[in-house]
Amino acid sequence: MAKHGDIGSRLNEWRPPVYELGPSESDMTQQIKAAIGEINIAEDGWMKTCGTIDKVLGVVISQFTKVASSLYPGLIIQDEAIRQGSSREGLKVRYANEYDFMLPFTIEGVHLVHYDVYDCHGRILPGLLKMKVQNDHEIRGTYPWINELGIIDASGMLDSGKIQKTLFTKILDRSLNKINEQLDGESKRTGYRYRVTRSINSTNFKLTVQFEGSIREVHDAFQGLKLFIPESFSRLQSSGISTSDIDFVPGMLIGRDVIPNPYCVKEYHLETMVCERYAVMKWINKKNTNIKEADKSLLWRNSSAGYEKHILDVARRNPSQRYILTACRILKAYITNEKFDWYCNDQLVVLMKSYYLKMLCFYYIIFLTVPNSANRVSGVKEALGYMIVFLEKSLNAGYLPHFFHGNPWLSVILPGCYFEEESEKYNLFSEASGSTIQQARLSIKRLKERLQGLFLSEQYLDQEKIKMFTDILSQVKK
Repeated sequence: MAKHGDIGSRLNEWRPPVYELGPSESDMTQQIKAAIGEINIAEDGWMKTCGTIDKVLGVVISQFTKVASSLYPGLIIQDEAIRQGSSREGLKVRYANEYDFMLPFTIEGVHLVHYDVYDCHGRILPGLLKMKVQNDHEIRGTYPWINELGIIDASGMLDSGKIQKTLFTKILDRSLNKINEQLDGESKRTGYRYRVTRSINSTNFKLTVQFEGSIREVHDAFQGLKLFIPESFSRLQSSGISTSDIDFVPGMLIGRDVIPNPYCVKEYHLETMVCERYAVMKWINKKNTNIKEADKSLLWRNSSAGYEKHILDVARRNPSQRYILTACRILKAYITNEKFDWYCNDQLVVLMKSYYLKMLCFYYIIFLTVPNSANRVSGVKEALGYMIVFLEKSLNAGYLPHFFHGNPWLSVILPGCYFEEESEKYNLFSEASGSTIQQARLSIKRLKERLQGLFLSEQYLDQEKIKMFTDILSQVKK
């Protein structure tokens, strides 16, 4: 259970979804259900599923570290996973069926230097880095497996592609049989049967946990695995089998950033806290003419996940920010609901990822509620109104600026943040085609119709706050 001072890197547990309505919005729950269905998760179902996932995680990590130490001396894997993603941040909707974590690792004795990454035109690529092993000759001599797997290239750079495809994939495959043997013992003790299988989805590993038993709120259809047609969905449900996804990515600690405690903007200088920052694998296996061919397997992402958890944990303490998180979950529920509609061809649904909605959410928090003594949101309808307006403005501009790259407002909410000195902006829509964005613009009308009565129209919102966001959009380079 989270204590008062436990936020961000200090807190490593799954968090129940945020749902709070304004003082005069008691009828909204039924309106939301009528418009897009149930968005919340039953508390007992949430607790049971999180508990089950944690048991499976414990078995997976225990076996993973054993195999790693036996095969690869000097490879150090932390024995506790770092929880992240919507199930950690309180933004999960509908089903407790997806869990994300990062598995910290390092190579004993390695000394790393970080380098910026530039595109083919000499422009810096925000959020990406390469890591060079300063003492690579020493490390190669100490650990022969490094040369065998080729995870350090000829220039001393850590190859993130080979680290995933040759190192961690081999460890995971060796671990799976042992993992399932251990879970068989858990099955005998609990009465449920568990099985774990794996797949690789880009730079993430996906573990699919299969439950045979009546664990509430664990459902079969979710993004990234398999969408069951209604008939097979019903058959699987009636068989008592449920599945849940665990996505994990290995990461290397590259910074323990010291930032002010953000509980209170006015008194942030009274206490500092550490925000851990990790590099996670970001190798590219597809054709991308903007990235130098020689760099594609060497890329790492300078993850902002630690800062994201800080902001969202603090938001739970502020009523206005809880309204914003609730509005974000409503919009996310609309997107995911349409995504599982077999007959829907809504390009807004195709374009908008959960991560994009979260980036927008951070802009709402800054412009609508910080400093919290002056800015307040009256309820979810107002928050959702701004959310839809900001989304529409982004689509019209063809830009969705990443919150942590080139954001001049970042120091307002996170003074001292590592990313506040970055000037280069990053457009989250940069990989989308012009036709996709155009079709997504047309889909806004459908969204407004579905959510009619749940949000305030733009004419009732503060135009100065909207202008703060449109000014950001005008600064994003093409």
